[in-house]
Amino acid sequence: MTFLDKIFDKVENKELIGLNNELKSIYIYQKFKTSNNSIILVTSNLHEAGLIYNSLINYTDKVWFFPMDDFITSEAIAISPEFKITRLETMNSIIKEEKAIVITNLMGYLRFLPSKAKFKQSQIKLKVGDSIQTNTLVEKLFNLGYRKETTVNMTGEIATRGYVIDIFPINNENPIRIEFWGDEIDSIRTFNIDNQLTIKKIDEITIYPNTETLLENYKFEAKHLEMQYEKNITNIQGYLNNPITIYNNYHSLIVNYNLLLEEIKNYNISIELNPNTKYMFDFDEIKDNDPIIFEEFDNNSSSKIYKKVDIESFSKDKKQINDRLNTYIKTNKLVII
Repeated sequence: MTFLDKIFDKVENKELIGLNNELKSIYIYQKFKTSNNSIILVTSNLHEAGLIYNSLINYTDKVWFFPMDDFITSEAIAISPEFKITRLETMNSIIKEEKAIVITNLMGYLRFLPSKAKFKQSQIKLKVGDSIQTNTLVEKLFNLGYRKETTVNMTGEIATRGYVIDIFPINNENPIRIEFWGDEIDSIRTFNIDNQLTIKKIDEITIYPNTETLLENYKFEAKHLEMQYEKNITNIQGYLNNPITIYNNYHSLIVNYNLLLEEIKNYNISIELNPNTKYMFDFDEIKDNDPIIFEEFDNNSSSKIYKKVDIESFSKDKKQINDRLNTYIKTNKLVII
C-alpha cells in the first residue's frame, strides 16, 4: 500500500475538496480495492469524464467509459456512432463483472436504458449443431440493432446468401460466417473482410446487442424510450452491483443539469412538442442521496470540511518554509507536498 493509499484509506468524509484528477483516480482506485461495491463517477461534462477515465486506466483494467453526446447533438442531429459503440461495449462488459468502475458524464447518467435483465437476456448464443431457422436468426439480429447489407464491412452489419449468414458482432475483432445445413448450424468461423478467407473455426459464439433500444420489430433508434419500455427501464447505475456513487464537481453538475432542462424545454417548444416531453431521467429520480462528492476549492463554499486560510508568501525563504511546515506537523496537521 502506498503512502497516498494509506491516507485515502483513512478518509471518512463524504466530501473531498481540491483533489486534482490524478488524486481523484487514486482515491477511486483505493475505494474500489477496499470495497465489495462497484463505483460510478458522474461528471458535469464529457471532457471531465474523459480526463478521469484516461487517468484511471493506468491503475486498473476494471474501469469502463460510458460517454453520451450533448442533448441537441443526440436528439436533433445524430448520436455519435463511436460513443454508441463505447457505451454498448461498457454495458456488455459490466454485466459479466461482479465489480466495476464506470465513468460517465451527466447525459450518460440520465440516459434511459433497458433493464439489466432484459439486456442480458437479449444475447444470442449459438454453437455448432444448434437448430434455428435462418430467417428467425436474421429477425433476432435485426431486433438487436444489426443492419442488413449486401456484404459485411463494419461492426453491426449482417448479410445473407442462401444458407450462409455473415455477421460482424460488436466486441469482435473480425466478422463471423455461419453456414447451415437445413436448419442446423454446420459451422461457425471468423473471416477476413478484405479477402473473405477463413481465419479460424470456432465452436460457439455469443452475439451481443448492437443497440441500447431493445424493441420488438426494431426499425429505428427510438428516442422516447420511457414510453417504449414503460417501467422496464433503468440507467447505467442499474447495471452495477450496489455501486458507490461519486459526483465530480457537484455544484457544476447541478448548474449544468438546470441548463439542460431549459435546453430541452426550448427544443420542445421549437418543434411544437409538449414542453414536458421526457427524453431521459430527471436527476432527482435516480440521484444517490448519500454520495461521495468531489469539489473544487471555493472560498465561498459552505462546506464544513475546509475553511478559508490566507497563504503566506515565503519569497523563497527556506527557513520560513521549514518553520511553517514544522508548525503544521507539531499540531498534527497532514502536509502533502
